[in-house]
Amino acid sequence: MNLENDKTEYIVAFVSEFAKKYNLSAKEAFNYLDRFKAVDFLERLCMRFHFSMTVPQALRVVYNSKTYKKLINPRTGLYFQSPLYVYDFLKNEVLTGKLS
Repeated sequence: MNLENDKTEYIVAFVSEFAKKYNLSAKEAFNYLDRFKAVDFLERLCMRFHFSMTVPQALRVVYNSKTYKKLINPRTGLYFQSPLYVYDFLKNEVLTGKLS
């Protein structure tokens, strides 16, 4: 498989898991995640880790992070930021164990 196909599989898996978790259709889940830039965020995450994680591992990292909780909370305003900015928060959280 090539990099683009792998990235697409990650994004589809992420959207599917999000839809299941929140009882949404795949389209509703994608629209929500796209609106709050989570799709861009995941794409950057895939590129940075360059697939050194399995899909379940990557999903666990994202879903269990404090960064993700802030990203999906409209009150934080984090979803207004660029995917690279949000990724830097996640990367720092993963490396240090805490959100900066």
